[in-house]
Amino acid sequence: MTREEFEQYLISIGGVYDWRGNNTTNPSFFGVNEGWFMIVKNLISELLEFGWDRHMIQSKEKFGGLNFYIKEPTTEMQGIIMTYEKLSYNICEDCGQKGSQRKGSWIRTLCDKHAAEKGIDL
Repeated sequence: MTREEFEQYLISIGGVYDWRGNNTTNPSFFGVNEGWFMIVKNLISELLEFGWDRHMIQSKEKFGGLNFYIKEPTTEMQGIIMTYEKLSYNICEDCGQKGSQRKGSWIRTLCDKHAAEKGIDL
């Protein structure tokens, strides 16, 4: 999913709210690369089905995995978030293809192609 497609999705749902209550449709807010936009989109879509109010605390990549925090998650919502966070450890951050954790100066989840391009050992 491209940056533009993800932004259009965010616009279509009315955006999300940051911890201050500001509305945003900016893909950069999520702190992830294009390869994970589809994961975040699917995660958001499932949360909305469970009545999520679109209020975020934070989203980011940390140690090669997605971290996604929302205000007042239900038990079901927390389970959905955990499922997608686990999934991120097998998806290339750059392209969305199958990937694995790579250790370098920064732990990242990358496919073989993107790891090689960045000079990270396979």
